[in-house]
Amino acid sequence: MFVKAVFRGGHVGKGKYYEVTRYLIVNSMTDVLMVARTMPRVKKNGRALISCEQISKAEYLEGKFRETQDPYLNTMKNTGQKGVCRFAQRSHGNTA
Repeated sequence: MFVKAVFRGGHVGKGKYYEVTRYLIVNSMTDVLMVARTMPRVKKNGRALISCEQISKAEYLEGKFRETQDPYLNTMKNTGQKGVCRFAQRSHGNTA
């Protein structure tokens, strides 16, 4: 099943969060909670999930495309080469 899940994103201070929407393929709605525990940039407490709804395949594909355009979700911390770090271009035009 295709789902659109909204999570609380982390690393912005205690008690603060930002909303991040992710598009997933899961077997059941309870699997979304299991995925959230291992997903990067998502709060790891028990209240990470804000909302979750089943969507069509077309909505899923459109959402996955939007995820590829989001510079925050596409930041690469390490390319696997020792001493070499590569980051996606930030929305303000600078590279880190």
